[in-house]
Amino acid sequence: MIAERARGTPHIALRLLQACGRACRSEGETLITVEHLMRACDPEQVDALGLGVTEQKYLEVVGNTAARLNVIAAMLGLPSRTVSEVVEPFLVRCGLMIKGDQGRRQLTEKGQLHLSNLRPTDV
Repeated sequence: MIAERARGTPHIALRLLQACGRACRSEGETLITVEHLMRACDPEQVDALGLGVTEQKYLEVVGNTAARLNVIAAMLGLPSRTVSEVVEPFLVRCGLMIKGDQGRRQLTEKGQLHLSNLRPTDV
Protein backbone atom coordinates (compact mmCIF):
# COMPACT_ATOMS: atom_id res chain seq x y z
CA MET A 1 0.00 0.00 0.00
CA ILE A 2 2.91 2.35 0.67
CA ALA A 3 4.30 1.68 -2.81
CA GLU A 4 0.89 2.34 -4.40
CA ARG A 5 0.52 5.66 -2.62
CA ALA A 6 4.12 6.54 -3.46
CA ARG A 7 3.34 6.02 -7.17
CA GLY A 8 6.44 3.89 -7.54
CA THR A 9 8.74 6.74 -6.54
CA PRO A 10 11.37 5.59 -4.02
CA HIS A 11 11.85 8.90 -2.16
CA ILE A 12 8.08 9.29 -1.66
CA ALA A 13 7.83 5.67 -0.48
CA LEU A 14 10.65 6.27 2.00
CA ARG A 15 8.98 9.44 3.30
CA LEU A 16 5.68 7.58 3.80
CA LEU A 17 7.43 4.62 5.45
CA GLN A 18 9.18 6.97 7.88
CA ALA A 19 5.87 8.69 8.65
CA CYS A 20 4.28 5.26 9.26
CA GLY A 21 7.13 4.38 11.59
CA ARG A 22 6.61 7.59 13.55
CA ALA A 23 2.87 6.90 13.84
CA CYS A 24 3.63 3.36 15.00
CA ARG A 25 6.17 4.47 17.62
CA SER A 26 3.87 7.20 18.91
CA GLU A 27 1.46 4.47 19.98
CA GLY A 28 4.22 2.36 21.56
CA GLU A 29 3.93 -0.36 18.92
CA THR A 30 6.65 -2.04 16.90
CA LEU A 31 4.67 -3.44 13.96
CA ILE A 32 3.47 -1.04 11.25
CA THR A 33 -0.16 -1.66 10.26
CA VAL A 34 -2.57 -0.29 7.66
CA GLU A 35 -4.01 2.03 10.31
CA HIS A 36 -0.57 3.58 10.78
CA LEU A 37 -0.36 4.20 7.03
CA MET A 38 -3.76 5.89 7.04
CA ARG A 39 -2.75 8.09 9.98
CA ALA A 40 0.57 8.92 8.32
CA CYS A 41 -1.09 9.92 5.03
CA ASP A 42 -3.40 12.45 6.68
CA PRO A 43 -0.72 15.03 7.58
CA GLU A 44 1.10 14.30 4.31
CA GLN A 45 -2.23 14.94 2.52
CA VAL A 46 -1.72 11.96 0.23
CA ASP A 47 -4.94 10.38 -1.02
CA ALA A 48 -5.66 6.75 -1.95
CA LEU A 49 -4.19 7.15 -5.45
CA GLY A 50 -1.05 8.80 -4.13
CA LEU A 51 -2.04 12.28 -5.26
CA GLY A 52 -0.57 15.11 -3.24
CA VAL A 53 -1.89 18.60 -2.66
CA THR A 54 -0.75 19.94 -6.05
CA GLU A 55 -2.38 17.12 -8.02
CA GLN A 56 -5.58 17.47 -6.00
CA LYS A 57 -5.67 21.22 -6.71
CA TYR A 58 -5.09 20.46 -10.39
CA LEU A 59 -8.15 18.19 -10.41
CA GLU A 60 -10.19 20.92 -8.72
CA VAL A 61 -9.14 23.51 -11.32
CA VAL A 62 -9.73 21.27 -14.33
CA GLY A 63 -12.85 19.73 -12.81
CA ASN A 64 -14.81 22.94 -13.17
CA THR A 65 -14.18 23.35 -16.89
CA ALA A 66 -11.73 22.38 -19.61
CA ALA A 67 -8.77 24.74 -19.42
CA ARG A 68 -5.49 25.49 -21.15
CA LEU A 69 -2.10 24.87 -19.58
CA ASN A 70 -1.29 28.55 -18.90
CA VAL A 71 -4.59 29.08 -17.09
CA ILE A 72 -4.10 25.97 -14.96
CA ALA A 73 -0.49 26.92 -14.14
CA ALA A 74 -1.55 30.43 -13.11
CA MET A 75 -4.28 29.07 -10.84
CA LEU A 76 -1.84 26.65 -9.22
CA GLY A 77 0.88 29.28 -8.91
CA LEU A 78 3.38 27.09 -10.76
CA PRO A 79 5.36 27.52 -13.97
CA SER A 80 3.68 25.99 -17.03
CA ARG A 81 6.65 23.71 -17.59
CA THR A 82 6.37 22.26 -14.08
CA VAL A 83 2.70 21.52 -14.58
CA SER A 84 3.23 19.88 -17.98
CA GLU A 85 6.33 17.87 -17.01
CA VAL A 86 5.70 16.99 -13.36
CA VAL A 87 1.99 17.14 -12.53
CA GLU A 88 0.21 16.07 -15.73
CA PRO A 89 2.13 12.93 -16.76
CA PHE A 90 1.02 10.90 -13.73
CA LEU A 91 -2.58 12.11 -14.04
CA VAL A 92 -2.61 11.06 -17.71
CA ARG A 93 -1.07 7.65 -16.90
CA CYS A 94 -3.69 7.07 -14.21
CA GLY A 95 -6.44 7.92 -16.66
CA LEU A 96 -7.69 10.86 -14.59
CA MET A 97 -7.29 13.48 -17.32
CA ILE A 98 -6.75 13.87 -21.03
CA LYS A 99 -5.29 16.58 -23.20
CA GLY A 100 -8.05 17.44 -25.61
CA ASP A 101 -8.26 19.38 -28.83
CA GLN A 102 -6.53 22.75 -28.99
CA GLY A 103 -4.51 22.05 -25.82
CA ARG A 104 -7.43 21.93 -23.43
CA ARG A 105 -7.14 19.67 -20.41
CA GLN A 106 -10.21 17.72 -19.30
CA LEU A 107 -10.99 15.19 -16.59
CA THR A 108 -12.08 11.71 -17.60
CA GLU A 109 -14.98 9.95 -15.91
CA LYS A 110 -12.47 8.34 -13.55
CA GLY A 111 -11.05 11.79 -12.79
CA GLN A 112 -14.52 13.22 -12.11
CA LEU A 113 -15.28 10.29 -9.79
CA HIS A 114 -12.01 10.76 -7.90
CA LEU A 115 -12.65 14.50 -7.65
CA SER A 116 -16.12 13.90 -6.20
CA ASN A 117 -14.55 11.59 -3.60
CA LEU A 118 -12.05 14.34 -2.67
CA ARG A 119 -14.71 16.96 -2.09
CA PRO A 120 -16.21 16.92 1.38
CA THR A 121 -19.92 16.29 1.49
CA ASP A 122 -21.94 19.03 3.14
CA VAL A 123 -24.69 17.90 5.49
